[in-house]
Amino acid sequence: MTSDEHDIAADINRDLRDYLTTEWGLTEGAHVTFNEPAQTMFVTVGPSLTVAENGGDNTDLVRSVMFAGCSYGNQELTSNVTWPYGRVVVVYQESMANPIIADYRVVTNSMRCRV
Repeated sequence: MTSDEHDIAADINRDLRDYLTTEWGLTEGAHVTFNEPAQTMFVTVGPSLTVAENGGDNTDLVRSVMFAGCSYGNQELTSNVTWPYGRVVVVYQESMANPIIADYRVVTNSMRCRV
């Protein structure tokens, strides 16, 4: 990762750490990766045992992660003319074999987010 990418990943994890740990039991935080050819930043979280306790509903978790990713992504888009990532993808990983891309219709409703 470049230094800008490393800083963004650290900022997202710093902002989400308490929420992911206390509310969702995700001690590893969010895994932030970048794909420059696809102009996409990926934020991956999961699995969380609390999702099962919530009847499988991970909407609040996904919205929070999406908001953090979009906030930092949009901030970079407006302040750094060389920032190549215009998309943010949130992946909720129920297991290593079963990743789920967030449903943007649910997550971005009323959010100003470039996806």
